[in-house]
Amino acid sequence: MRRNMGSSSSMSMAEIVADYEVNNRGEGLVGPFGGDCQFAARAAEELFSKIHGLMRAIMVTVVMYSPSGPTLSLAPGINGTAPVKDRTVPDGAKLYRLTEGSCVWTQYDTQHPGPCKGYVHYVASVVTLDGHNIMVDWGIAQFAKLPSDMMMFV
Repeated sequence: MRRNMGSSSSMSMAEIVADYEVNNRGEGLVGPFGGDCQFAARAAEELFSKIHGLMRAIMVTVVMYSPSGPTLSLAPGINGTAPVKDRTVPDGAKLYRLTEGSCVWTQYDTQHPGPCKGYVHYVASVVTLDGHNIMVDWGIAQFAKLPSDMMMFV
């Protein structure tokens, strides 16, 4: 299953998750001396563009929204400003949900929740080996805990 990841190729979703975990991709990007989600998204975009050129990686601005409404807080030890719930989810936005225990958000066919406000966040959009468009979130570690009903809109 493991291929030469150093070539200009693509990766499966499982390989993206394994790469994130094995190489501690989020470490140093959102930690006490790291950057923020925009910095983490830019780093993911760079890796997937330069090393894995077929993945069509781009950094995108997204809106995170939870119907249950808890305020997002930063994980312990993260220096920075907690996100503010001030961005309206645009009509026609595509819905993504986090694959549990990973840094990958996958698209769902669900109705738009209607007028609501969420948190601005940054991720890298990539195309996997099997042609699916997913959102890779190396900045996910900055949050203390995401609600189980958290959604991302692109």
